[in-house]
Amino acid sequence: MKNPWENIDLIAYETHMSSDNVLQLQILNNITKEQLNDYKNTDVTILGIAGGNGLENIDISRTKKVYGIDVNKKYLVICKDRYSDLTTIFDQILPIHHDINADELLNAFKKADFKCMKEMVYPLPNGKEFIRMDFKNEHSDQ
Repeated sequence: MKNPWENIDLIAYETHMSSDNVLQLQILNNITKEQLNDYKNTDVTILGIAGGNGLENIDISRTKKVYGIDVNKKYLVICKDRYSDLTTIFDQILPIHHDINADELLNAFKKADFKCMKEMVYPLPNGKEFIRMDFKNEHSDQ
């Protein structure tokens, strides 16, 4: 069964997500910037990377590897093209095909020895909420 996200054009998605009544693209960009500044990890994984929103905040002097995960393979190709300056550190990961539930995600990360370092809820103009969850491997020095 195909995921509906595989049929959504990236430009249409980004235009909608950045509109004044949604503002999710802007919130995601700020969250990515905060995460990169707060944790200063050398390896970064972004779940739902789409077109790479927020990647301009990557400090290439300290970041060794960036993994982008998305359900849409086309988004990953566009993302890699847009951020060709990150080619040496940017790795595509196979697209995932799974709806994400915050509780299930938390449990899956716990089973893999990751700890949730920060969880925040951002209200959106359309009445929905954006949930941010930052994880750290419990056996990592980073």
